Amino acid sequence: MIASMPGKGDGDVDTESEASKSIPPFLPGYPHPLNSPHILRENYRKSQHFDYTGGVGQWVGRRKPGIGGETILGQVPRSRRSHLRAVDRSLPSWVAYDKKILCFDAYFEEPVFLSSERYRVRKCRIKFFLADDTIQVMEPETRNSGMSQGRFLSKHRIRKPQPNENEYYTVDDFNIGETVKFYDRQFHITGCDKFTKQFLEDMDKKVKTPEVQPKDPYQNWRDNEMDYYATKSKRGYHSVDNLKQFLDHDREVLRFNCYWDDRDSLYGEKRDMVLLYYLSDDTMEVHEVLPPNSGRELMGRTFLHRSKVPKPKGDYLLPTVGSKNGPLILNVIGSGRHQRTMMDSSFPGPNYHEYYRDTDLMIGRTVNVWGRRFHLYDCDPFTKEHYKSKYGLTNLHPVQAGSPKVAYRKSTGIPPYNGYGTEQDSLNNCYPSPLMLKRSDKDWKKFMSKTSVVLRFSARLETTNTNHIDRRFIISAYLEDDTVSVFEPPNRNSGFITGKFLERNKITKPNQDRFSGKTLEYYTGCDFYVGAHVKFNYHDFYIMDADEFTLHYMEEHSSEFPMADIKIIKEKIQNVASKNVDEVKKFFTKYDYKQSGKVPFELFRSLLVKVAGAELTDHEILTVARHYQLKEHAETSLDAVLAQAHDFMRKYNFDQFRKIETLCFHRDVDRKGWLHPEQVKSVCHSLKVPVPDEILNDIWSKMDNDDFGRINYYDFIKFINWRENPVQGSTPTEDLHQEQQKQRASSSVNYKSLMDDLYGQ
Repeated sequence: MIASMPGKGDGDVDTESEASKSIPPFLPGYPHPLNSPHILRENYRKSQHFDYTGGVGQWVGRRKPGIGGETILGQVPRSRRSHLRAVDRSLPSWVAYDKKILCFDAYFEEPVFLSSERYRVRKCRIKFFLADDTIQVMEPETRNSGMSQGRFLSKHRIRKPQPNENEYYTVDDFNIGETVKFYDRQFHITGCDKFTKQFLEDMDKKVKTPEVQPKDPYQNWRDNEMDYYATKSKRGYHSVDNLKQFLDHDREVLRFNCYWDDRDSLYGEKRDMVLLYYLSDDTMEVHEVLPPNSGRELMGRTFLHRSKVPKPKGDYLLPTVGSKNGPLILNVIGSGRHQRTMMDSSFPGPNYHEYYRDTDLMIGRTVNVWGRRFHLYDCDPFTKEHYKSKYGLTNLHPVQAGSPKVAYRKSTGIPPYNGYGTEQDSLNNCYPSPLMLKRSDKDWKKFMSKTSVVLRFSARLETTNTNHIDRRFIISAYLEDDTVSVFEPPNRNSGFITGKFLERNKITKPNQDRFSGKTLEYYTGCDFYVGAHVKFNYHDFYIMDADEFTLHYMEEHSSEFPMADIKIIKEKIQNVASKNVDEVKKFFTKYDYKQSGKVPFELFRSLLVKVAGAELTDHEILTVARHYQLKEHAETSLDAVLAQAHDFMRKYNFDQFRKIETLCFHRDVDRKGWLHPEQVKSVCHSLKVPVPDEILNDIWSKMDNDDFGRINYYDFIKFINWRENPVQGSTPTEDLHQEQQKQRASSSVNYKSLMDDLYGQ
């Protein structure tokens, strides 16, 4: 038992002895008082956590503490505010610290992607408001930075990052050298103002030494570049003082009589002019001398306003876009006496730095004024005196003012293309008369005979760019009007916008001058074949393959397509392979050991490439292989034929099935739904159904017929209606080349028949 302390009365309560009584002894078997804080607890007050609201019992102690003021498990503690010394206890803190702000200098590094810069250093100023613990971040504006600067973060309380996201930043978190994190951006504090430093020292906080903020690497590079171009420009700025020239030669003007002969152009004529040269600033002015009743009085007499006229440089008669008459100034740095200019050193376009001077103006010479040639033939007495006193010239005598006017002869040649519309439109505007406009005529015979005949080829781009090597295109040649269109099939994850690549239009062949006046050559159907190289608007294409309809059509019309003429191809092979007959026989004997008389297509193609080389194109080799191909007659199902028909109609977006039914019903006299295939074919031709006759005949041959050979046209319309009854399994356009390659790889070529036709053995 602890004895009572001396100096206290008997009636006084010894609080220390009472507290020591509640502490268990520090002996084995007893809990340690530091490990069991509830033993020392003296505050057992509880908060009211439940109450009635509107007659309903509810939990109202979400923010209230537990027993003795402790935090309940899982309860979010209340965020504390800054503990500041009271300036005046009679005033609340928000009044005492009103308009008192702590200002800190800070910066943060912002990463930069897809650029040569790795990061940017952005400087800012953090303001901490003592009245309510709110924070505001301001970024000073940098000239020509290209970024939106100023207020970076609005004034509000900011939470700390995890795991202290339930607490707000207070004044204790800010000091020089500290790093604070606002919304995933780390701000490093490097300095503060005098008030902030004094305030932190009054709070017994040690203020560190201010740090130097790092410089932005991009801003350093930019400042160095501006200094370089301002001091070491290839074409620096040189000031020219023209005041002395103006004071010495003011109101002194040289006057020359000249003419402009424009009779070589249509409706051109010889026009008299007066050229004035001002010695005060080396400018020129041209006035036209109008004869009576010329009809040009209302247009004015000034032909060229007063300005400096540059000399023609090389082939340039007129300045192009980007040309300047003096040094090109990119930027102006500073102001007043410290102003500097940053010049351009890249020479953008031709620079007309040489202008006409008085030494270039002599009687008998020709002056090129913006592409118009003025012939000087006389001058006034003041001009003669000027050249005599300054240059010592005395032989300034007038010359003949041009040749007499010759009557204009109308040119019968074709005028050059003017760039509006097509070349045919320009020709129709010239013939039979320029005043009688005529609509361009079509080759209607060709249009009617080649309607709906479209040759389709599979092609690829000829380029070394790896991003474009795998792109595939479908080139469609329309024989009815010699137009061409290019379509890029869809390709997943290619990174390119597929679809229509080139609008259907006539395309001129490369290496032609459209404005030369010569008739331009356009691509036609005979220019397209397998292995051909074509160029459309600076895009080089290589034709890889063609569809079955195209190959078959070109072979049937071999007179129009020499690459598909088997007779011409045989003659080429006979001329080329006549010297290598033994080698050809050894090749076939080696690979046809069964003496079957046939070889695979790929071996046959490799032989012709080896023997003929560049003499035979890929299309000619393909034509020979197709001519001597051993065809296996396999039965084609109705769905496969319908898939081809649906592919044609889907390509042309044909959906006039209701009209087909109406016309067939009109031709059906018995009204039983049966018509002869020829009658149905005439209906399809009248509505321009975009399906070849071969496919239509295959469909009708696989349909049920009556005793008279007629078909049910209702079933036919139902079969070809690709919108309501689509057929799965149609070959997509993008797999055209792959499908053709698979079919040829599985076929064989009868080389014995070829050898017999060439050599008779």
